[in-house]
Amino acid sequence: MHALLSKLKERTLWILRNRYRASPFERILTDQILAKKAPRYREGPLIALESLGDPFFLRLFGEIVSALRMHTPIRVEQILPNSLNIGEANSFREWLSARLHYNVFTDYKIARLYATFCDRITARAGAMASPWSEMRYRRQAREIADGLTSKADLAALELQGIPVGDLVIDSYLRFRPAPELDVKDPYLKRILHQALKDAERTRRYFRKYRPRLYLTNYTSYIQHGIPARMALAEGIEVLSFGNLQEFAHRVTSTRPKHTRDTANYRDHFLTLPDQPQKFAMAEEAWKHRLSGMTDRATAYMGKSAYGCPTSDLPNVKDTAVIFLHDFYDSLHIYNWLTFHDFWEWACFSIETLTEAGVPFYVKPHPNQGVGSAEEIARLKRKYPDLRFLPQGINNRQLVEAGIACAITVYGSVAAEMAFLGVPSISCGDSPHASFPALLLAHNRAEYQQMLQRIPSMAAEKHALHQQACMFYYMHNLDLTAEQQELQDAFVTAWTHFMKLDENACPATSAVDKMFNAIANTAGFQAFIAELTTYIRGSASLTHGGISKCLPTVQS
Repeated sequence: MHALLSKLKERTLWILRNRYRASPFERILTDQILAKKAPRYREGPLIALESLGDPFFLRLFGEIVSALRMHTPIRVEQILPNSLNIGEANSFREWLSARLHYNVFTDYKIARLYATFCDRITARAGAMASPWSEMRYRRQAREIADGLTSKADLAALELQGIPVGDLVIDSYLRFRPAPELDVKDPYLKRILHQALKDAERTRRYFRKYRPRLYLTNYTSYIQHGIPARMALAEGIEVLSFGNLQEFAHRVTSTRPKHTRDTANYRDHFLTLPDQPQKFAMAEEAWKHRLSGMTDRATAYMGKSAYGCPTSDLPNVKDTAVIFLHDFYDSLHIYNWLTFHDFWEWACFSIETLTEAGVPFYVKPHPNQGVGSAEEIARLKRKYPDLRFLPQGINNRQLVEAGIACAITVYGSVAAEMAFLGVPSISCGDSPHASFPALLLAHNRAEYQQMLQRIPSMAAEKHALHQQACMFYYMHNLDLTAEQQELQDAFVTAWTHFMKLDENACPATSAVDKMFNAIANTAGFQAFIAELTTYIRGSASLTHGGISKCLPTVQS
């Protein structure tokens, strides 16, 4: 008992020290923002931004706001999105732990950090509403949940006329956490309750104060997605900084995602000059990635699927391989999906292939979390005869050993396999959806038929290789020199922060150097110049992104 109390005391002190007050690293970041000596104004156009516990976005948004204030008077207000906590529904102990980690005091710490360059807090998702409003949200959430009969029902959910079902689903999978959506789970009411509150509060704010611009990192989950969509509904411009192809992405009401609009990649490539040169550039870049190195598109991955090969490779010739996703990842990041969770997709694929007599293996995601590893064990219990590939298998080994087909929802493995001449089957919108050689099923019946036809599938290796190169160029290399310089500096800083230990405190000069590298690029300066013009009311933001410094693919 004494040991348990001692451990609890130690844990509580750690939380108080690291969660409720600014860490040395956070103080470094705010000091660097203050060192910019950007003027503060009591009047001027209003900008709203999402204040996040992520130190990278604290520093990035501080850099952007400071640069804008050097050009024009602006006021800046912050919206705190924190509300749900991972695992809070599992037990009282986990609920208590979650509440200790994230609560009103941690929100106030984040707000104080952002007060370095923001003028005031406008909305806090975790704050209680009035008792009668809380009762109303609870009743509405219960009515919505009780009326759900399928995943499709929830996916179609709208609040205040705005689609939010995809955000609710991803929030359930992430914060429950669970590999499969259960529309009868009581925890879903908790998410719906919060979604109702967020929708009403943020819509009211954007309608009343009419900021010129809203800045966010991602548009997934209810925390990020609902404020972004409510801003768009009120005609507010939204910029996100959550993908690695664009420095800033203009989110639109017709496509409220932080991922880049890739629908016209193929058609756009076919209009470009010097296509042989661009093919050659893409081929070299593909070879770099498939040698086990990461590039901009895979910078988020801790481990490459093309790393050191293993000798423990079974006979995979003429077999299909199901490339699993991380079961808890946000999956509604593109326009549409055939399945609303990765678990149902995996089971459907396994059962379809088994019934059709198609030989196949299953390969876990190389960067899956601990939770997904537990779901792999669950898959093995459900399907005792399921054949898994050993850990460490290199994807190139699979190609050289003669696999027949790659199966994914929308993973990058489809384009990687295409470059190596192996066909794939996807069943959701993806960055490579405009390339017909990479097979895409638009509904379950079509997906089932494609899986059943794998033994007779012909690999059009030349077309696959060519279209993979076209895709790579459009997704990663279709940049001007200014755009390339800015994007490289942005990804360098983002990757560095992603790999930092939670308690790390890197040298002040190293952090400042990375963000000065961003700020000093011609692309960033053009970005600030165009935002300044827009904020002053002199021009509109361009449809395909911020012109001059962002990719110009039109949707």
